[in-house]
Amino acid sequence: SLTMAVVFLVVMGINTAALSSQPSEQSQKEVDAPVVAFNPHLGTYYYEIHWGALPVATAKITIQKEGAHYRLKADQQTIGLIDRIYRFHFRGDTVVRSKDLAPKEVIIQEQKRRQVRKLKARYNEGQPIEVVETLSEAKKEPKTNTYEISTEPYVIDIYSAILLVRSLDWHQGKIQQFEVFTGKKRYSVTMECVGRRFFKLNKKQIPSWVIRPRVLKLGDPNAKPRYTNARIYLSADESRNLLKIKADIGI
Repeated sequence: SLTMAVVFLVVMGINTAALSSQPSEQSQKEVDAPVVAFNPHLGTYYYEIHWGALPVATAKITIQKEGAHYRLKADQQTIGLIDRIYRFHFRGDTVVRSKDLAPKEVIIQEQKRRQVRKLKARYNEGQPIEVVETLSEAKKEPKTNTYEISTEPYVIDIYSAILLVRSLDWHQGKIQQFEVFTGKKRYSVTMECVGRRFFKLNKKQIPSWVIRPRVLKLGDPNAKPRYTNARIYLSADESRNLLKIKADIGI
């Protein structure tokens, strides 16, 4: 959301990605917008990713409370025909402080076909992020690279961004900017709330925020903003549950 928004839009890059337990369309009727504190529902959520009408991947997100921290675990993998053509498996495990959602550590494992990349990052308040990245492939010796990531300006991993976006007190016109790293690559992410609508899910009308993302790869002079036509739907209550992501992006 990245809500899972950042995860799937930046990492998966799948055309017309729709995430919801039962994909559906929202009505255009607007609703009032009270201010609500963030209190995420704990437990496991399951999602499907579609390319048009074709299911191409599944995802699972688990949020747990561990003392003064939240732990978020996510698991996404391709299925069916796409899995046979382009196998992709992505796992994440991040820990953030519950009081301010400041990230403490994250482990990300990404498998593309036979290549596996594992990243471990530890946050040190006021200091650069310490990263250990290991790349392994069948019949080859693993390669390990250690480096640091500057936290100026504010930068977080892709999974901590999920909770950050969900925690915000959204209202129409609100804009939030931050940077996300996926290893040595960094992206500028802008999230703008473009409205509040009812979202139909399992015969229920759920008030939801509609968020428009904008993602720009940093360090690339030829990079252009991406995913500006995508829409992210978050429930407009204290949980800010991810209801759906809809986009039209090339693979």
